[in-house]
Amino acid sequence: MLQDASDLLISGIPIHEALEKILQSVSEELNRVDRAAILLTDPQTGQIEETVLGPRVPRHEKSAPYSTKVVERVLSVKRPVMISNTKTEEGDIADTLKVLKVQCVLCCPMIFASRLAGVIYLDSVRRPYGFREDDLAFLMELGQQIALALEKARFVSDISRAAESLVPDEE
Repeated sequence: MLQDASDLLISGIPIHEALEKILQSVSEELNRVDRAAILLTDPQTGQIEETVLGPRVPRHEKSAPYSTKVVERVLSVKRPVMISNTKTEEGDIADTLKVLKVQCVLCCPMIFASRLAGVIYLDSVRRPYGFREDDLAFLMELGQQIALALEKARFVSDISRAAESLVPDEE
Protein backbone atom coordinates (compact mmCIF):
# COMPACT_ATOMS: atom_id res chain seq x y z
CA MET A 1 0.00 0.00 0.00
CA LEU A 2 2.86 2.39 0.75
CA GLN A 3 4.37 1.77 -2.68
CA ASP A 4 1.00 2.35 -4.35
CA ALA A 5 0.58 5.59 -2.41
CA SER A 6 4.08 6.70 -3.36
CA ASP A 7 3.38 5.94 -7.02
CA LEU A 8 0.13 7.94 -6.87
CA LEU A 9 1.83 10.91 -5.25
CA ILE A 10 4.49 11.14 -7.97
CA SER A 11 2.18 10.26 -10.88
CA GLY A 12 1.41 13.85 -11.77
CA ILE A 13 -2.31 13.70 -11.03
CA PRO A 14 -3.68 16.56 -8.91
CA ILE A 15 -2.75 16.10 -5.25
CA HIS A 16 -6.39 16.21 -4.09
CA GLU A 17 -7.26 13.35 -6.44
CA ALA A 18 -4.22 11.34 -5.29
CA LEU A 19 -5.24 11.82 -1.65
CA GLU A 20 -8.79 10.65 -2.39
CA LYS A 21 -7.41 7.49 -4.02
CA ILE A 22 -5.10 6.89 -1.06
CA LEU A 23 -8.03 7.18 1.36
CA GLN A 24 -9.99 4.77 -0.84
CA SER A 25 -7.15 2.23 -0.60
CA VAL A 26 -6.76 2.69 3.15
CA SER A 27 -10.52 2.24 3.67
CA GLU A 28 -10.54 -0.92 1.55
CA GLU A 29 -7.44 -2.42 3.15
CA LEU A 30 -8.36 -1.54 6.73
CA ASN A 31 -12.01 -2.55 6.55
CA ARG A 32 -12.49 -1.61 10.19
CA VAL A 33 -12.23 2.08 9.19
CA ASP A 34 -15.61 3.79 9.05
CA ARG A 35 -14.43 7.33 8.41
CA ALA A 36 -11.18 8.62 7.01
CA ALA A 37 -9.96 12.11 6.26
CA ILE A 38 -6.77 13.94 5.39
CA LEU A 39 -6.65 17.49 6.67
CA LEU A 40 -4.08 19.77 5.06
CA THR A 41 -2.71 22.78 6.90
CA ASP A 42 -1.42 26.10 5.68
CA PRO A 43 2.39 26.05 6.05
CA GLN A 44 2.51 29.60 7.42
CA THR A 45 -0.46 29.67 9.79
CA GLY A 46 -0.85 25.98 10.68
CA GLN A 47 -4.61 26.34 10.19
CA ILE A 48 -6.57 23.68 8.31
CA GLU A 49 -6.96 24.85 4.72
CA GLU A 50 -8.38 21.78 3.01
CA THR A 51 -10.07 18.51 3.98
CA VAL A 52 -10.08 15.41 1.80
CA LEU A 53 -12.72 12.90 2.85
CA GLY A 54 -12.62 9.14 2.54
CA PRO A 55 -15.18 7.14 0.55
CA ARG A 56 -17.36 6.13 3.51
CA VAL A 57 -17.83 9.66 4.85
CA PRO A 58 -21.29 11.15 4.24
CA ARG A 59 -20.90 14.42 2.34
CA HIS A 60 -24.18 15.98 3.52
CA GLU A 61 -23.47 16.21 7.27
CA LYS A 62 -23.23 19.71 8.71
CA SER A 63 -20.74 18.74 11.42
CA ALA A 64 -17.16 17.74 10.71
CA PRO A 65 -16.87 13.99 9.97
CA TYR A 66 -14.00 13.71 12.42
CA SER A 67 -13.25 14.63 16.01
CA THR A 68 -11.98 18.20 16.00
CA LYS A 69 -10.54 17.66 19.51
CA VAL A 70 -8.38 14.76 18.28
CA VAL A 71 -7.24 16.73 15.22
CA GLU A 72 -6.45 19.82 17.32
CA ARG A 73 -4.40 17.70 19.75
CA VAL A 74 -2.37 16.08 16.96
CA LEU A 75 -1.79 19.45 15.27
CA SER A 76 -0.65 21.05 18.52
CA VAL A 77 1.65 18.31 19.83
CA LYS A 78 2.68 16.90 16.41
CA ARG A 79 2.35 13.37 17.76
CA PRO A 80 -0.20 10.66 16.95
CA VAL A 81 -3.29 9.93 19.01
CA MET A 82 -4.57 6.37 19.17
CA ILE A 83 -7.51 5.46 21.38
CA SER A 84 -8.47 1.80 21.12
CA ASN A 85 -11.65 1.89 23.17
CA THR A 86 -13.28 5.20 24.03
CA LYS A 87 -15.46 3.53 26.69
CA THR A 88 -12.41 2.76 28.84
CA GLU A 89 -10.69 6.15 28.35
CA GLU A 90 -11.08 9.28 30.45
CA GLY A 91 -10.54 12.94 29.60
CA ASP A 92 -11.89 15.63 27.32
CA ILE A 93 -10.96 13.84 24.09
CA ALA A 94 -12.55 10.57 25.18
CA ASP A 95 -15.68 12.42 26.32
CA THR A 96 -16.00 14.10 22.93
CA LEU A 97 -15.50 10.78 21.13
CA LYS A 98 -18.23 9.17 23.24
CA VAL A 99 -20.65 11.96 22.26
CA LEU A 100 -19.75 11.37 18.59
CA LYS A 101 -20.28 7.61 19.14
CA VAL A 102 -16.71 6.89 18.02
CA GLN A 103 -15.46 3.54 19.31
CA CYS A 104 -11.78 3.93 18.39
CA VAL A 105 -9.64 6.52 16.64
CA LEU A 106 -6.21 6.85 15.06
CA CYS A 107 -4.86 10.22 13.98
CA CYS A 108 -1.29 10.90 12.83
CA PRO A 109 0.56 14.06 11.88
CA MET A 110 1.98 14.37 8.38
CA ILE A 111 5.47 15.73 8.92
CA PHE A 112 8.46 16.10 6.62
CA ALA A 113 11.67 17.89 7.60
CA SER A 114 9.99 18.98 10.86
CA ARG A 115 7.27 20.83 8.92
CA LEU A 116 3.67 19.88 9.62
CA ALA A 117 1.57 19.40 6.48
CA GLY A 118 -1.60 18.19 8.23
CA VAL A 119 -3.04 15.01 9.69
CA ILE A 120 -4.50 11.67 8.64
CA TYR A 121 -7.60 10.77 10.65
CA LEU A 122 -9.27 7.33 10.89
CA ASP A 123 -12.04 6.19 13.18
CA SER A 124 -14.57 3.42 13.70
CA VAL A 125 -18.09 3.91 15.00
CA ARG A 126 -18.91 0.19 14.80
CA ARG A 127 -16.40 -1.43 17.12
CA PRO A 128 -13.59 -0.73 19.59
CA TYR A 129 -10.03 -2.01 19.20
CA GLY A 130 -10.10 -1.41 15.45
CA PHE A 131 -6.49 -0.23 15.18
CA ARG A 132 -3.19 -1.89 16.03
CA GLU A 133 0.36 -0.67 16.49
CA ASP A 134 1.26 -1.70 12.93
CA ASP A 135 -1.60 0.52 11.66
CA LEU A 136 0.00 3.40 13.56
CA ALA A 137 3.41 2.68 12.01
CA PHE A 138 1.84 2.45 8.55
CA LEU A 139 -0.01 5.75 8.98
CA MET A 140 3.12 7.51 10.21
CA GLU A 141 5.04 6.37 7.13
CA LEU A 142 2.16 7.29 4.83
CA GLY A 143 2.00 10.71 6.49
CA GLN A 144 5.68 11.31 5.75
CA GLN A 145 5.18 10.38 2.09
CA ILE A 146 2.20 12.70 1.75
CA ALA A 147 4.01 15.54 3.54
CA LEU A 148 6.98 15.14 1.19
CA ALA A 149 4.70 15.19 -1.87
CA LEU A 150 2.94 18.31 -0.59
CA GLU A 151 6.27 19.99 0.08
CA LYS A 152 7.42 19.22 -3.48
CA ALA A 153 4.13 20.46 -4.96
CA ARG A 154 4.36 23.72 -3.01
CA PHE A 155 8.01 24.16 -4.04
CA VAL A 156 7.17 23.67 -7.73
CA SER A 157 4.25 26.08 -7.41
CA ASP A 158 6.47 28.70 -5.72
CA ILE A 159 9.15 28.32 -8.41
CA SER A 160 6.53 28.65 -11.17
CA ARG A 161 5.12 31.82 -9.61
CA ALA A 162 8.60 33.27 -9.23
CA ALA A 163 9.45 32.46 -12.84
CA GLU A 164 6.20 34.02 -14.07
CA SER A 165 6.94 37.22 -12.17
CA LEU A 166 10.30 37.49 -13.93
CA VAL A 167 8.86 37.22 -17.43
CA PRO A 168 7.97 40.67 -18.81
CA ASP A 169 4.41 41.23 -20.00
CA GLU A 170 4.12 41.16 -23.78
CA GLU A 171 2.21 43.99 -25.39
